[in-house]
Amino acid sequence: MNVSTTPGSGERLRMLSVDNLVNQVTRNTESPLSDVVLPSDFNFSLSDANLLYNDLNDIVNSRLEEALTPTLRTYIEETSANPFNTEFSSDFDETDRPGKDIIVNIPLDYFALGDPHNHYLAFYYHDFSTTLSPLMPNIGLNPIRDVLLNYAKREPYLLYAILACGARTAFRKSSKIEDDQAYCSYLSSCLNILSENFSKENLRTETVEPMLLTILLLTSDSASSKNTKWRAHLKGAKELFKKINVQTDTINFCKNWVIGYEVLAGITNAYGGIFQSENDNLDKFISNDAGYIKSLKKLRMIDLHGFNYLNGHIIDLDLVFCQIIKILNKIRDYKKKQKQGNLPIKSHLSSDLLPNIVTYETIETLMIELNNLQNREIIHKSGIIPHSNPNHPSKTSAFQNFQSIQTITINNEPITYSWYDISHQCHTIAAKLVLMTRIMEQPKTSILVQSLVKQVLKFIEVLNQVENFDNVCITHLNFVIVLVGRSSIYPQDQELIRKFLKLGYSMGLESCEHNLGKLEKKWANNNDDDTDEEEEEDVLTW
Repeated sequence: MNVSTTPGSGERLRMLSVDNLVNQVTRNTESPLSDVVLPSDFNFSLSDANLLYNDLNDIVNSRLEEALTPTLRTYIEETSANPFNTEFSSDFDETDRPGKDIIVNIPLDYFALGDPHNHYLAFYYHDFSTTLSPLMPNIGLNPIRDVLLNYAKREPYLLYAILACGARTAFRKSSKIEDDQAYCSYLSSCLNILSENFSKENLRTETVEPMLLTILLLTSDSASSKNTKWRAHLKGAKELFKKINVQTDTINFCKNWVIGYEVLAGITNAYGGIFQSENDNLDKFISNDAGYIKSLKKLRMIDLHGFNYLNGHIIDLDLVFCQIIKILNKIRDYKKKQKQGNLPIKSHLSSDLLPNIVTYETIETLMIELNNLQNREIIHKSGIIPHSNPNHPSKTSAFQNFQSIQTITINNEPITYSWYDISHQCHTIAAKLVLMTRIMEQPKTSILVQSLVKQVLKFIEVLNQVENFDNVCITHLNFVIVLVGRSSIYPQDQELIRKFLKLGYSMGLESCEHNLGKLEKKWANNNDDDTDEEEEEDVLTW
């Protein structure tokens, strides 16, 4: 299937002018799925189908609005006689599509798109996908990249989304306006192809999977910026996962990705995640059922220890995060009712508050589970691999050239770090910190809180010991460091946190700059209370 087989579509795949691009995309406010007949075993309503399509429409529009700066608009107008061409030099042949099984270790030359598309695909392949999932299970093996590229071979609109992420990554490194133009052009083509394809197709599992992948990919691109619209982009995905009654490896892959968003938002965001009410049934969504675990193992998303390469911790921790998020949702709802004047002003820990939002037994159970998880290890729970360990690079070549197993010489002594263990340990400590500060209301000056702060910061002391640290694996600690920053009271600790967030920003995590600004204000005011939710920007710490 050639991406421009529809008569006249070749013209629509070019960004002819600013007005053409903006008007063309913003016109697509109605879902083309209006006449879709859904199979009976899919349990997904027409309104949900429209919502899923509109999620894609909205996210493309919001990214275009953010990218189309006055400078870019002027550039496009001035070069309108020679617009950026998004057509490929090779065709999409339906007979060449992969089967249902996911091909792993996909080489970069799996696609022959011609220039400049190969250039931007390389940026996605080597840079964007590595930043998205730096803790890879093997050299050259990146499950997220592989799954997306498999489906991109089948669905050109997903390929355009991938190329857009590559172009955006290139622009962040080069600041060349041509890269920014390419980003907008690819996004426009993504939506054009999507609209053409789905105006005539039934919504079935094979159709939903690439749509979900595209939404999650572009949400990741959005979440890595200071964009505040990420939540709206996941409405359709949320409804799908609440209702879907089929399990495929790819659906479970997408579910794992959404769980990552939910944990990050539920733990760090003032407004919580996308599953907030009792009717959302978060327990059902984050359950680690057998089919889900089987799919993740098959796709090599988790290892024999249960370590989740995408989310950066042993997968059992998700179950604890789920219970913590449920409590935080209740606290948030309680405070909202207090502000509305429906409830007296008192702590959610008050003994006369019925029903109890949290009990001692619940706290004790969660702490026991977190202690057990903190004692689990992938290689060595200290985060530093002893020379005597069989997984030390001197004993095995299995981890040669791994970014996640890194040897650094400090004071003339080689030290080997396991970023798998560091990430898991820090995520577990972060759960304890939230339990202490937001649920048990311990002040940040408490020895209990400061002990947890010190435990986390010890893992990133390497930033004070090594100049020009550049291992992207450290970005898996981003949300943890933001949480720690809110409880930091000592200047030396704040300086280390500042150094981390500046590094994260240089690695492409634009939310780091946003979070550092908030922390600087908090530190300057020495404010023991969190910012009022009404004043908080809804930015996801990705």
